[in-house]
Amino acid sequence: VGRWVTGEPSAAPVLEVLQAVGAPDRAGTRRRIAVVTSDTLAPRMAGPGIRALQIARGLAADHDVVLASTGHCELEGTGFEAKVVGEKGLRDLERWCDVFLFQGWVMAGREFLLGSDKVIIADVYDPMHLEQLEQGHDAEGERGRFDAVRNASVVLNEQLGRADFMLCASGKQRDLWLGQLAALGRVNAVTYDGDEALRSLLAVVP
Repeated sequence: VGRWVTGEPSAAPVLEVLQAVGAPDRAGTRRRIAVVTSDTLAPRMAGPGIRALQIARGLAADHDVVLASTGHCELEGTGFEAKVVGEKGLRDLERWCDVFLFQGWVMAGREFLLGSDKVIIADVYDPMHLEQLEQGHDAEGERGRFDAVRNASVVLNEQLGRADFMLCASGKQRDLWLGQLAALGRVNAVTYDGDEALRSLLAVVP
């Protein structure tokens, strides 16, 4: 941001606000982090749930973490709170946390998340729009498959446009998402001048 302000003095008010209320100096290093999935959390679970659990475990060493599923939760003895949440519970969780980390379709159709003033992290390890090219065959008719792919693209683009930070699962995925972020205008003079490698925008979490 400092380099941007040097070249564009009219942006100085942005720097002043960041210096006045910048996140790291406001509340110490410990954060309240919500890790949310729509997948089942149970002793036996699929990849999305496993990934959400491992991310929560990694973060819980230094932060206050709540792991939540909008679907089903049977986990116990995780060392942090793990639970299922409905719409009210999800709203309460958003109000409680400093950082809201989610995967999949959790943000879709929820304006309170899209408009949240919390730090939003999207885990885009699953390129859902490409996945639907195959899974969409199960949809009703060719129109259903077309809509499945299109809807997944819309949901992902909404996440990429809103998220303050994003996670993916590999270097190859990172190339994919950087291309999509560039197409959406998220790779721009401000993000580039602040971090030429764009590591502050998108990180690999295998």
